[in-house]
Parts: sequence; C-alpha cells; structure tokens
Amino acid sequence: MKKIIIIISIFLLLQLVSCSKLENSSDLTVRVKNGPFIVSITETGEIRAKNSVVVSTPRSLRSTAKILEIIPEGSIVKKGDFLLQFDADNVLKEIESIQTELDGLNSDIEKSDANHQFLILQAELDLENAETSYKLAEMRLKQIEFESQSRQEEEKLSFKISENSYIEVKERLKLQKITNASERSALMSRYKRVKLKLEKKEDELNNLRIIAPENGLVVYSKIWKGSRWGKLQVGDTPWRGQALIELPDLSEMEIETSVNEVDISKINVGMKVNIQLDAYRDKTYSGEIRDIARLARTSDMSEDVKIFDVTIKVVGADEKMKPGMTSKCEIIINEYKNVDYLPVEALFSEDSLSFVYVKDKIGYHKEYLKIIDKNDIHVAIKGKIAEEKIYLYNPENGKE
Repeated sequence: MKKIIIIISIFLLLQLVSCSKLENSSDLTVRVKNGPFIVSITETGEIRAKNSVVVSTPRSLRSTAKILEIIPEGSIVKKGDFLLQFDADNVLKEIESIQTELDGLNSDIEKSDANHQFLILQAELDLENAETSYKLAEMRLKQIEFESQSRQEEEKLSFKISENSYIEVKERLKLQKITNASERSALMSRYKRVKLKLEKKEDELNNLRIIAPENGLVVYSKIWKGSRWGKLQVGDTPWRGQALIELPDLSEMEIETSVNEVDISKINVGMKVNIQLDAYRDKTYSGEIRDIARLARTSDMSEDVKIFDVTIKVVGADEKMKPGMTSKCEIIINEYKNVDYLPVEALFSEDSLSFVYVKDKIGYHKEYLKIIDKNDIHVAIKGKIAEEKIYLYNPENGKE
C-alpha cells in the first residue's frame, strides 16, 4: 500500500512540473522598452596608419652591404633616431685607397707648382737679361751715328740679335705660363675626379647608418632571400632601393573595412562609428567615415558578393592601437535618444501592415503599430502599448 501511495505521489508531482513548464512555455511575452535606440551596420576592419614612410636601401650604395645591426621591430622612434647599420668594412677600404690616391695627386700638384714656379722665375730672369742686352744694344746703336759704315752695320746686327733674343725670351715666358697652366689644369681635373669619387664613397659610408626620416612605429618589411620571402634581419644583404622598414605614424590612425552593396546606400561620409579592438574589448573608440569607394569590387569570400571599400578615421587613438590589428566597426545609421522598442520576434505583418499580439484577459488581440526604425535585434515603434505584455510568437498557431 505504501508503495502505491509513493508511486501516485511521484506521478502527481511529475504532472505538476509538466503543467508548470507548459504554462511557462506558452507565456513567452515581453513589455515594450523605452530608451536609446541605435540602427547600425557592423563590419570587421583592419587598423592602419593614415601616414606612413618607407625606408629603403640607399641607391647610393655601389656594392652589396650586409646588415650588422637593426632596431627591434615594434620600437617607437622619433625623427633622427637610429634604425639600421650596414657593414662598412668594404667601403672603408675603398675610402682608404681613394684617399691614398688623392694624397698622391695632392703631392704631385705641390711638386708641379714648385717646378712651375722655378721655371717661371728662370724665364723671368732670362727675360730681364735679354731686355737689358736689348736696351744696351739700342743705346750703342744711337751712339755710333757718326762712326764708320762698317761699325754701324756691326752694331745694327748686334742690336737685331739682342732684339730677336729679347722677343724670343719674352714669348718663351708666355709659353711657359701656358704650359704650366695646362699641366696644373690636367692635374687639378684628375684631383677633382678622385675627390668627387671620395665624396661619393663618404656619402655611401654615411648612408650605411640609416636614421628615421619621421616619427613612427618600426615595422620590418619582407625581402627576397634567394628562394623565399622573409622579414628583415641581421645578416641580410638587400639590394639597392629595396624597402627595409615602414614607419607608420601612430598619431593619426584609420581603419580599412568594406560594406556590402546592399547596405552601401545607408551610409555617408561623416557618419559616426563605434570601434572595438579584438585585442582590447574593454574600450570603445570613436570614429567617423572618411571615404567611401566610388566603385564596387568582388569580395574575397565570394565572387557573387559585391562590396565597397570604406575608410574610417579614428578619433582619439592611443598606444594600444597598432597597425594590422583587427577591429569591429559599428557604423551608426540612425540614433534615437528616447524611443519605444521591442524584439523583432514580436513583430508580425499582413497586407504591408505591422502588428503585435497583445496579451489580454481573454487571451490576446492584435495591435497595429507604426514602425519608426529597426535593427537586427529590435524594432522602434510608435503606439500605446507600453504597459502591455506582448507575445514573442504567434498565439494563433498555438506554438512558439
């Protein structure tokens, strides 16, 4: 008898629990809420710097240079800070060789100048002597006006010889000056060529130490390493003009994202955007749409989907925000400060009219509403049902 009573008790208890569950399941209702209401589109984007400078291997390098030292990736640098040092041994040896050649040329010029000075001095003395002889011969010629004819002819001949000698020595001095100038010009031309060569090598030496042209974050570039692409590292020998380091300016950041062509008509430049970084979900950043592409492109996910690239300006970026980070961008289409709204599951329609099922004492009745706006979760409405319970399903079908 006891067993029968226990079994009946258990049965009644199960029935009670079952009825309770059934009653709860048939009473899935909500009330209209009131408050801020946001209509938005959420897209995934990637952080990047608006401005960025690429540092490349100097084109002045005449030979392949090995990287000896490089600043750690992720460092924040200021304009003028050290970035990278190439091996300078080969360039230093070339500079030493060129300097030796230049010193030799400088010595040759000094010797040449000394020799030229001596030759000019000797030529000037010869000219002075020839001029003296010429003047003496001229004086004697004037003094023998009344002497014999033979004596006059002899002095005339002597004067002619002195005159010719004077002219010859005078021309020789001019020629010596021209020769000296020509020889010095040739030496100086060679000296200048070698000096220019030295200056280029010195520039090359200076360029082996690369400094930051602007402020930014150090990001290594990928370079070709013979059989594969890889990030820059000590020991690499990049070719001239190859990108080595990128310096994005962290003071002004932006996000590159895309919007489906179905939604593109809803957005405009200047719209506000709420931004969250995947790495830091505890903070929301502000932004605004800076640019919308004029032409659509095919999505990387599907050739049937067309998207428009959108650039978002970040307002108030901080040190947490780094290029390459993934972010969630909520583009605010419309924003209401105070409006009634309810879940989209509670809304039904017939003949293009929207309504809800309102619970009443008898059971339920339809209440037609004016739709103000809606998002993926809620719908903003205008009506007088704020205090009523509204079904989240169609009670006419008797199921959720």
